[in-house]
Amino acid sequence: MLPIDTIRWNAAALGLPIDLLFEAAEIDQVGRSTISNQESVTLWAAAERLTGDVAVGHRAGARIRPLEVGAIGSVFAYAESIHGGLLNLVSVIGAVIPGELALSPIAGGQRLVYRRPEDLSGSRHGLEALFAGIVAAGRTCSRTSFGLTRVALANPAPTSSEPYDSFYGARVEWGAERSLMD
Repeated sequence: MLPIDTIRWNAAALGLPIDLLFEAAEIDQVGRSTISNQESVTLWAAAERLTGDVAVGHRAGARIRPLEVGAIGSVFAYAESIHGGLLNLVSVIGAVIPGELALSPIAGGQRLVYRRPEDLSGSRHGLEALFAGIVAAGRTCSRTSFGLTRVALANPAPTSSEPYDSFYGARVEWGAERSLMD
């Protein structure tokens, strides 16, 4: 299950009215606080149709600002460092995003690895929104435009990788066994 606020944040980042998004996905949002993983896949597909943008998840994540996304953004905004923000994120992410997120030290830095649930594997957008949102939050809070040394996504390659490569400052590896950032 996914908190409905996560969908609201992403829709707002895209400039999509939440009611229009749910209507396009043919999902009733009245009185709900959560949606199923499969409904999130359906909502991302509706967002892609409404915007005509195959990179809609990536663009939504890249536009998110930490204090606009409730408690999940606060873990970055009030951390003493990017590393502290990532540690905080790993400890609370399970309440907001399905899947497993882990942080481990590597030579010269940290590696963030995400494993999404199988029932979310049909949509590229949630994973792309998550990774771009983490980088955007880190950049906003550190006030630096850092690049990454490696980004690998389990998604198939898009028609053009340029918006991703440019945003991350590294060439994205597509079709990876596991999604990670260094």
